[in-house]
Amino acid sequence: SIYKVRFASLNSLYVCGLSRRVCMIDIRTNQKPLATGTDPHSVHFTALDVHPARPHNFVTGSNNGLVNIWDNRNMARPSCSVQVHSSAVWDVHFLPNLATSVISCGEDGLLY
Repeated sequence: SIYKVRFASLNSLYVCGLSRRVCMIDIRTNQKPLATGTDPHSVHFTALDVHPARPHNFVTGSNNGLVNIWDNRNMARPSCSVQVHSSAVWDVHFLPNLATSVISCGEDGLLY
């Protein structure tokens, strides 16, 4: 199952879901993903957002409360991983006026 899809540019997008993988796909081709990242600590990804000024950076939320920041130039593992919530992350966003910060909400009822 796919949970989230977000455009990184006019021709590429990120997709994440139950597979424990987040993929970057070039929509002009019908080939394998350009890049794939896997989080060994999550069962699946539940949230996704792309940095407004740096589309090579994106953030994911997971069913176990983790918030991960990624760089698609090195998707072997997240650039940063923080246990923010005690249960599933429902949504994540880069703050538009402070793009170095991320906000998340979770099943635990908290907003970070």
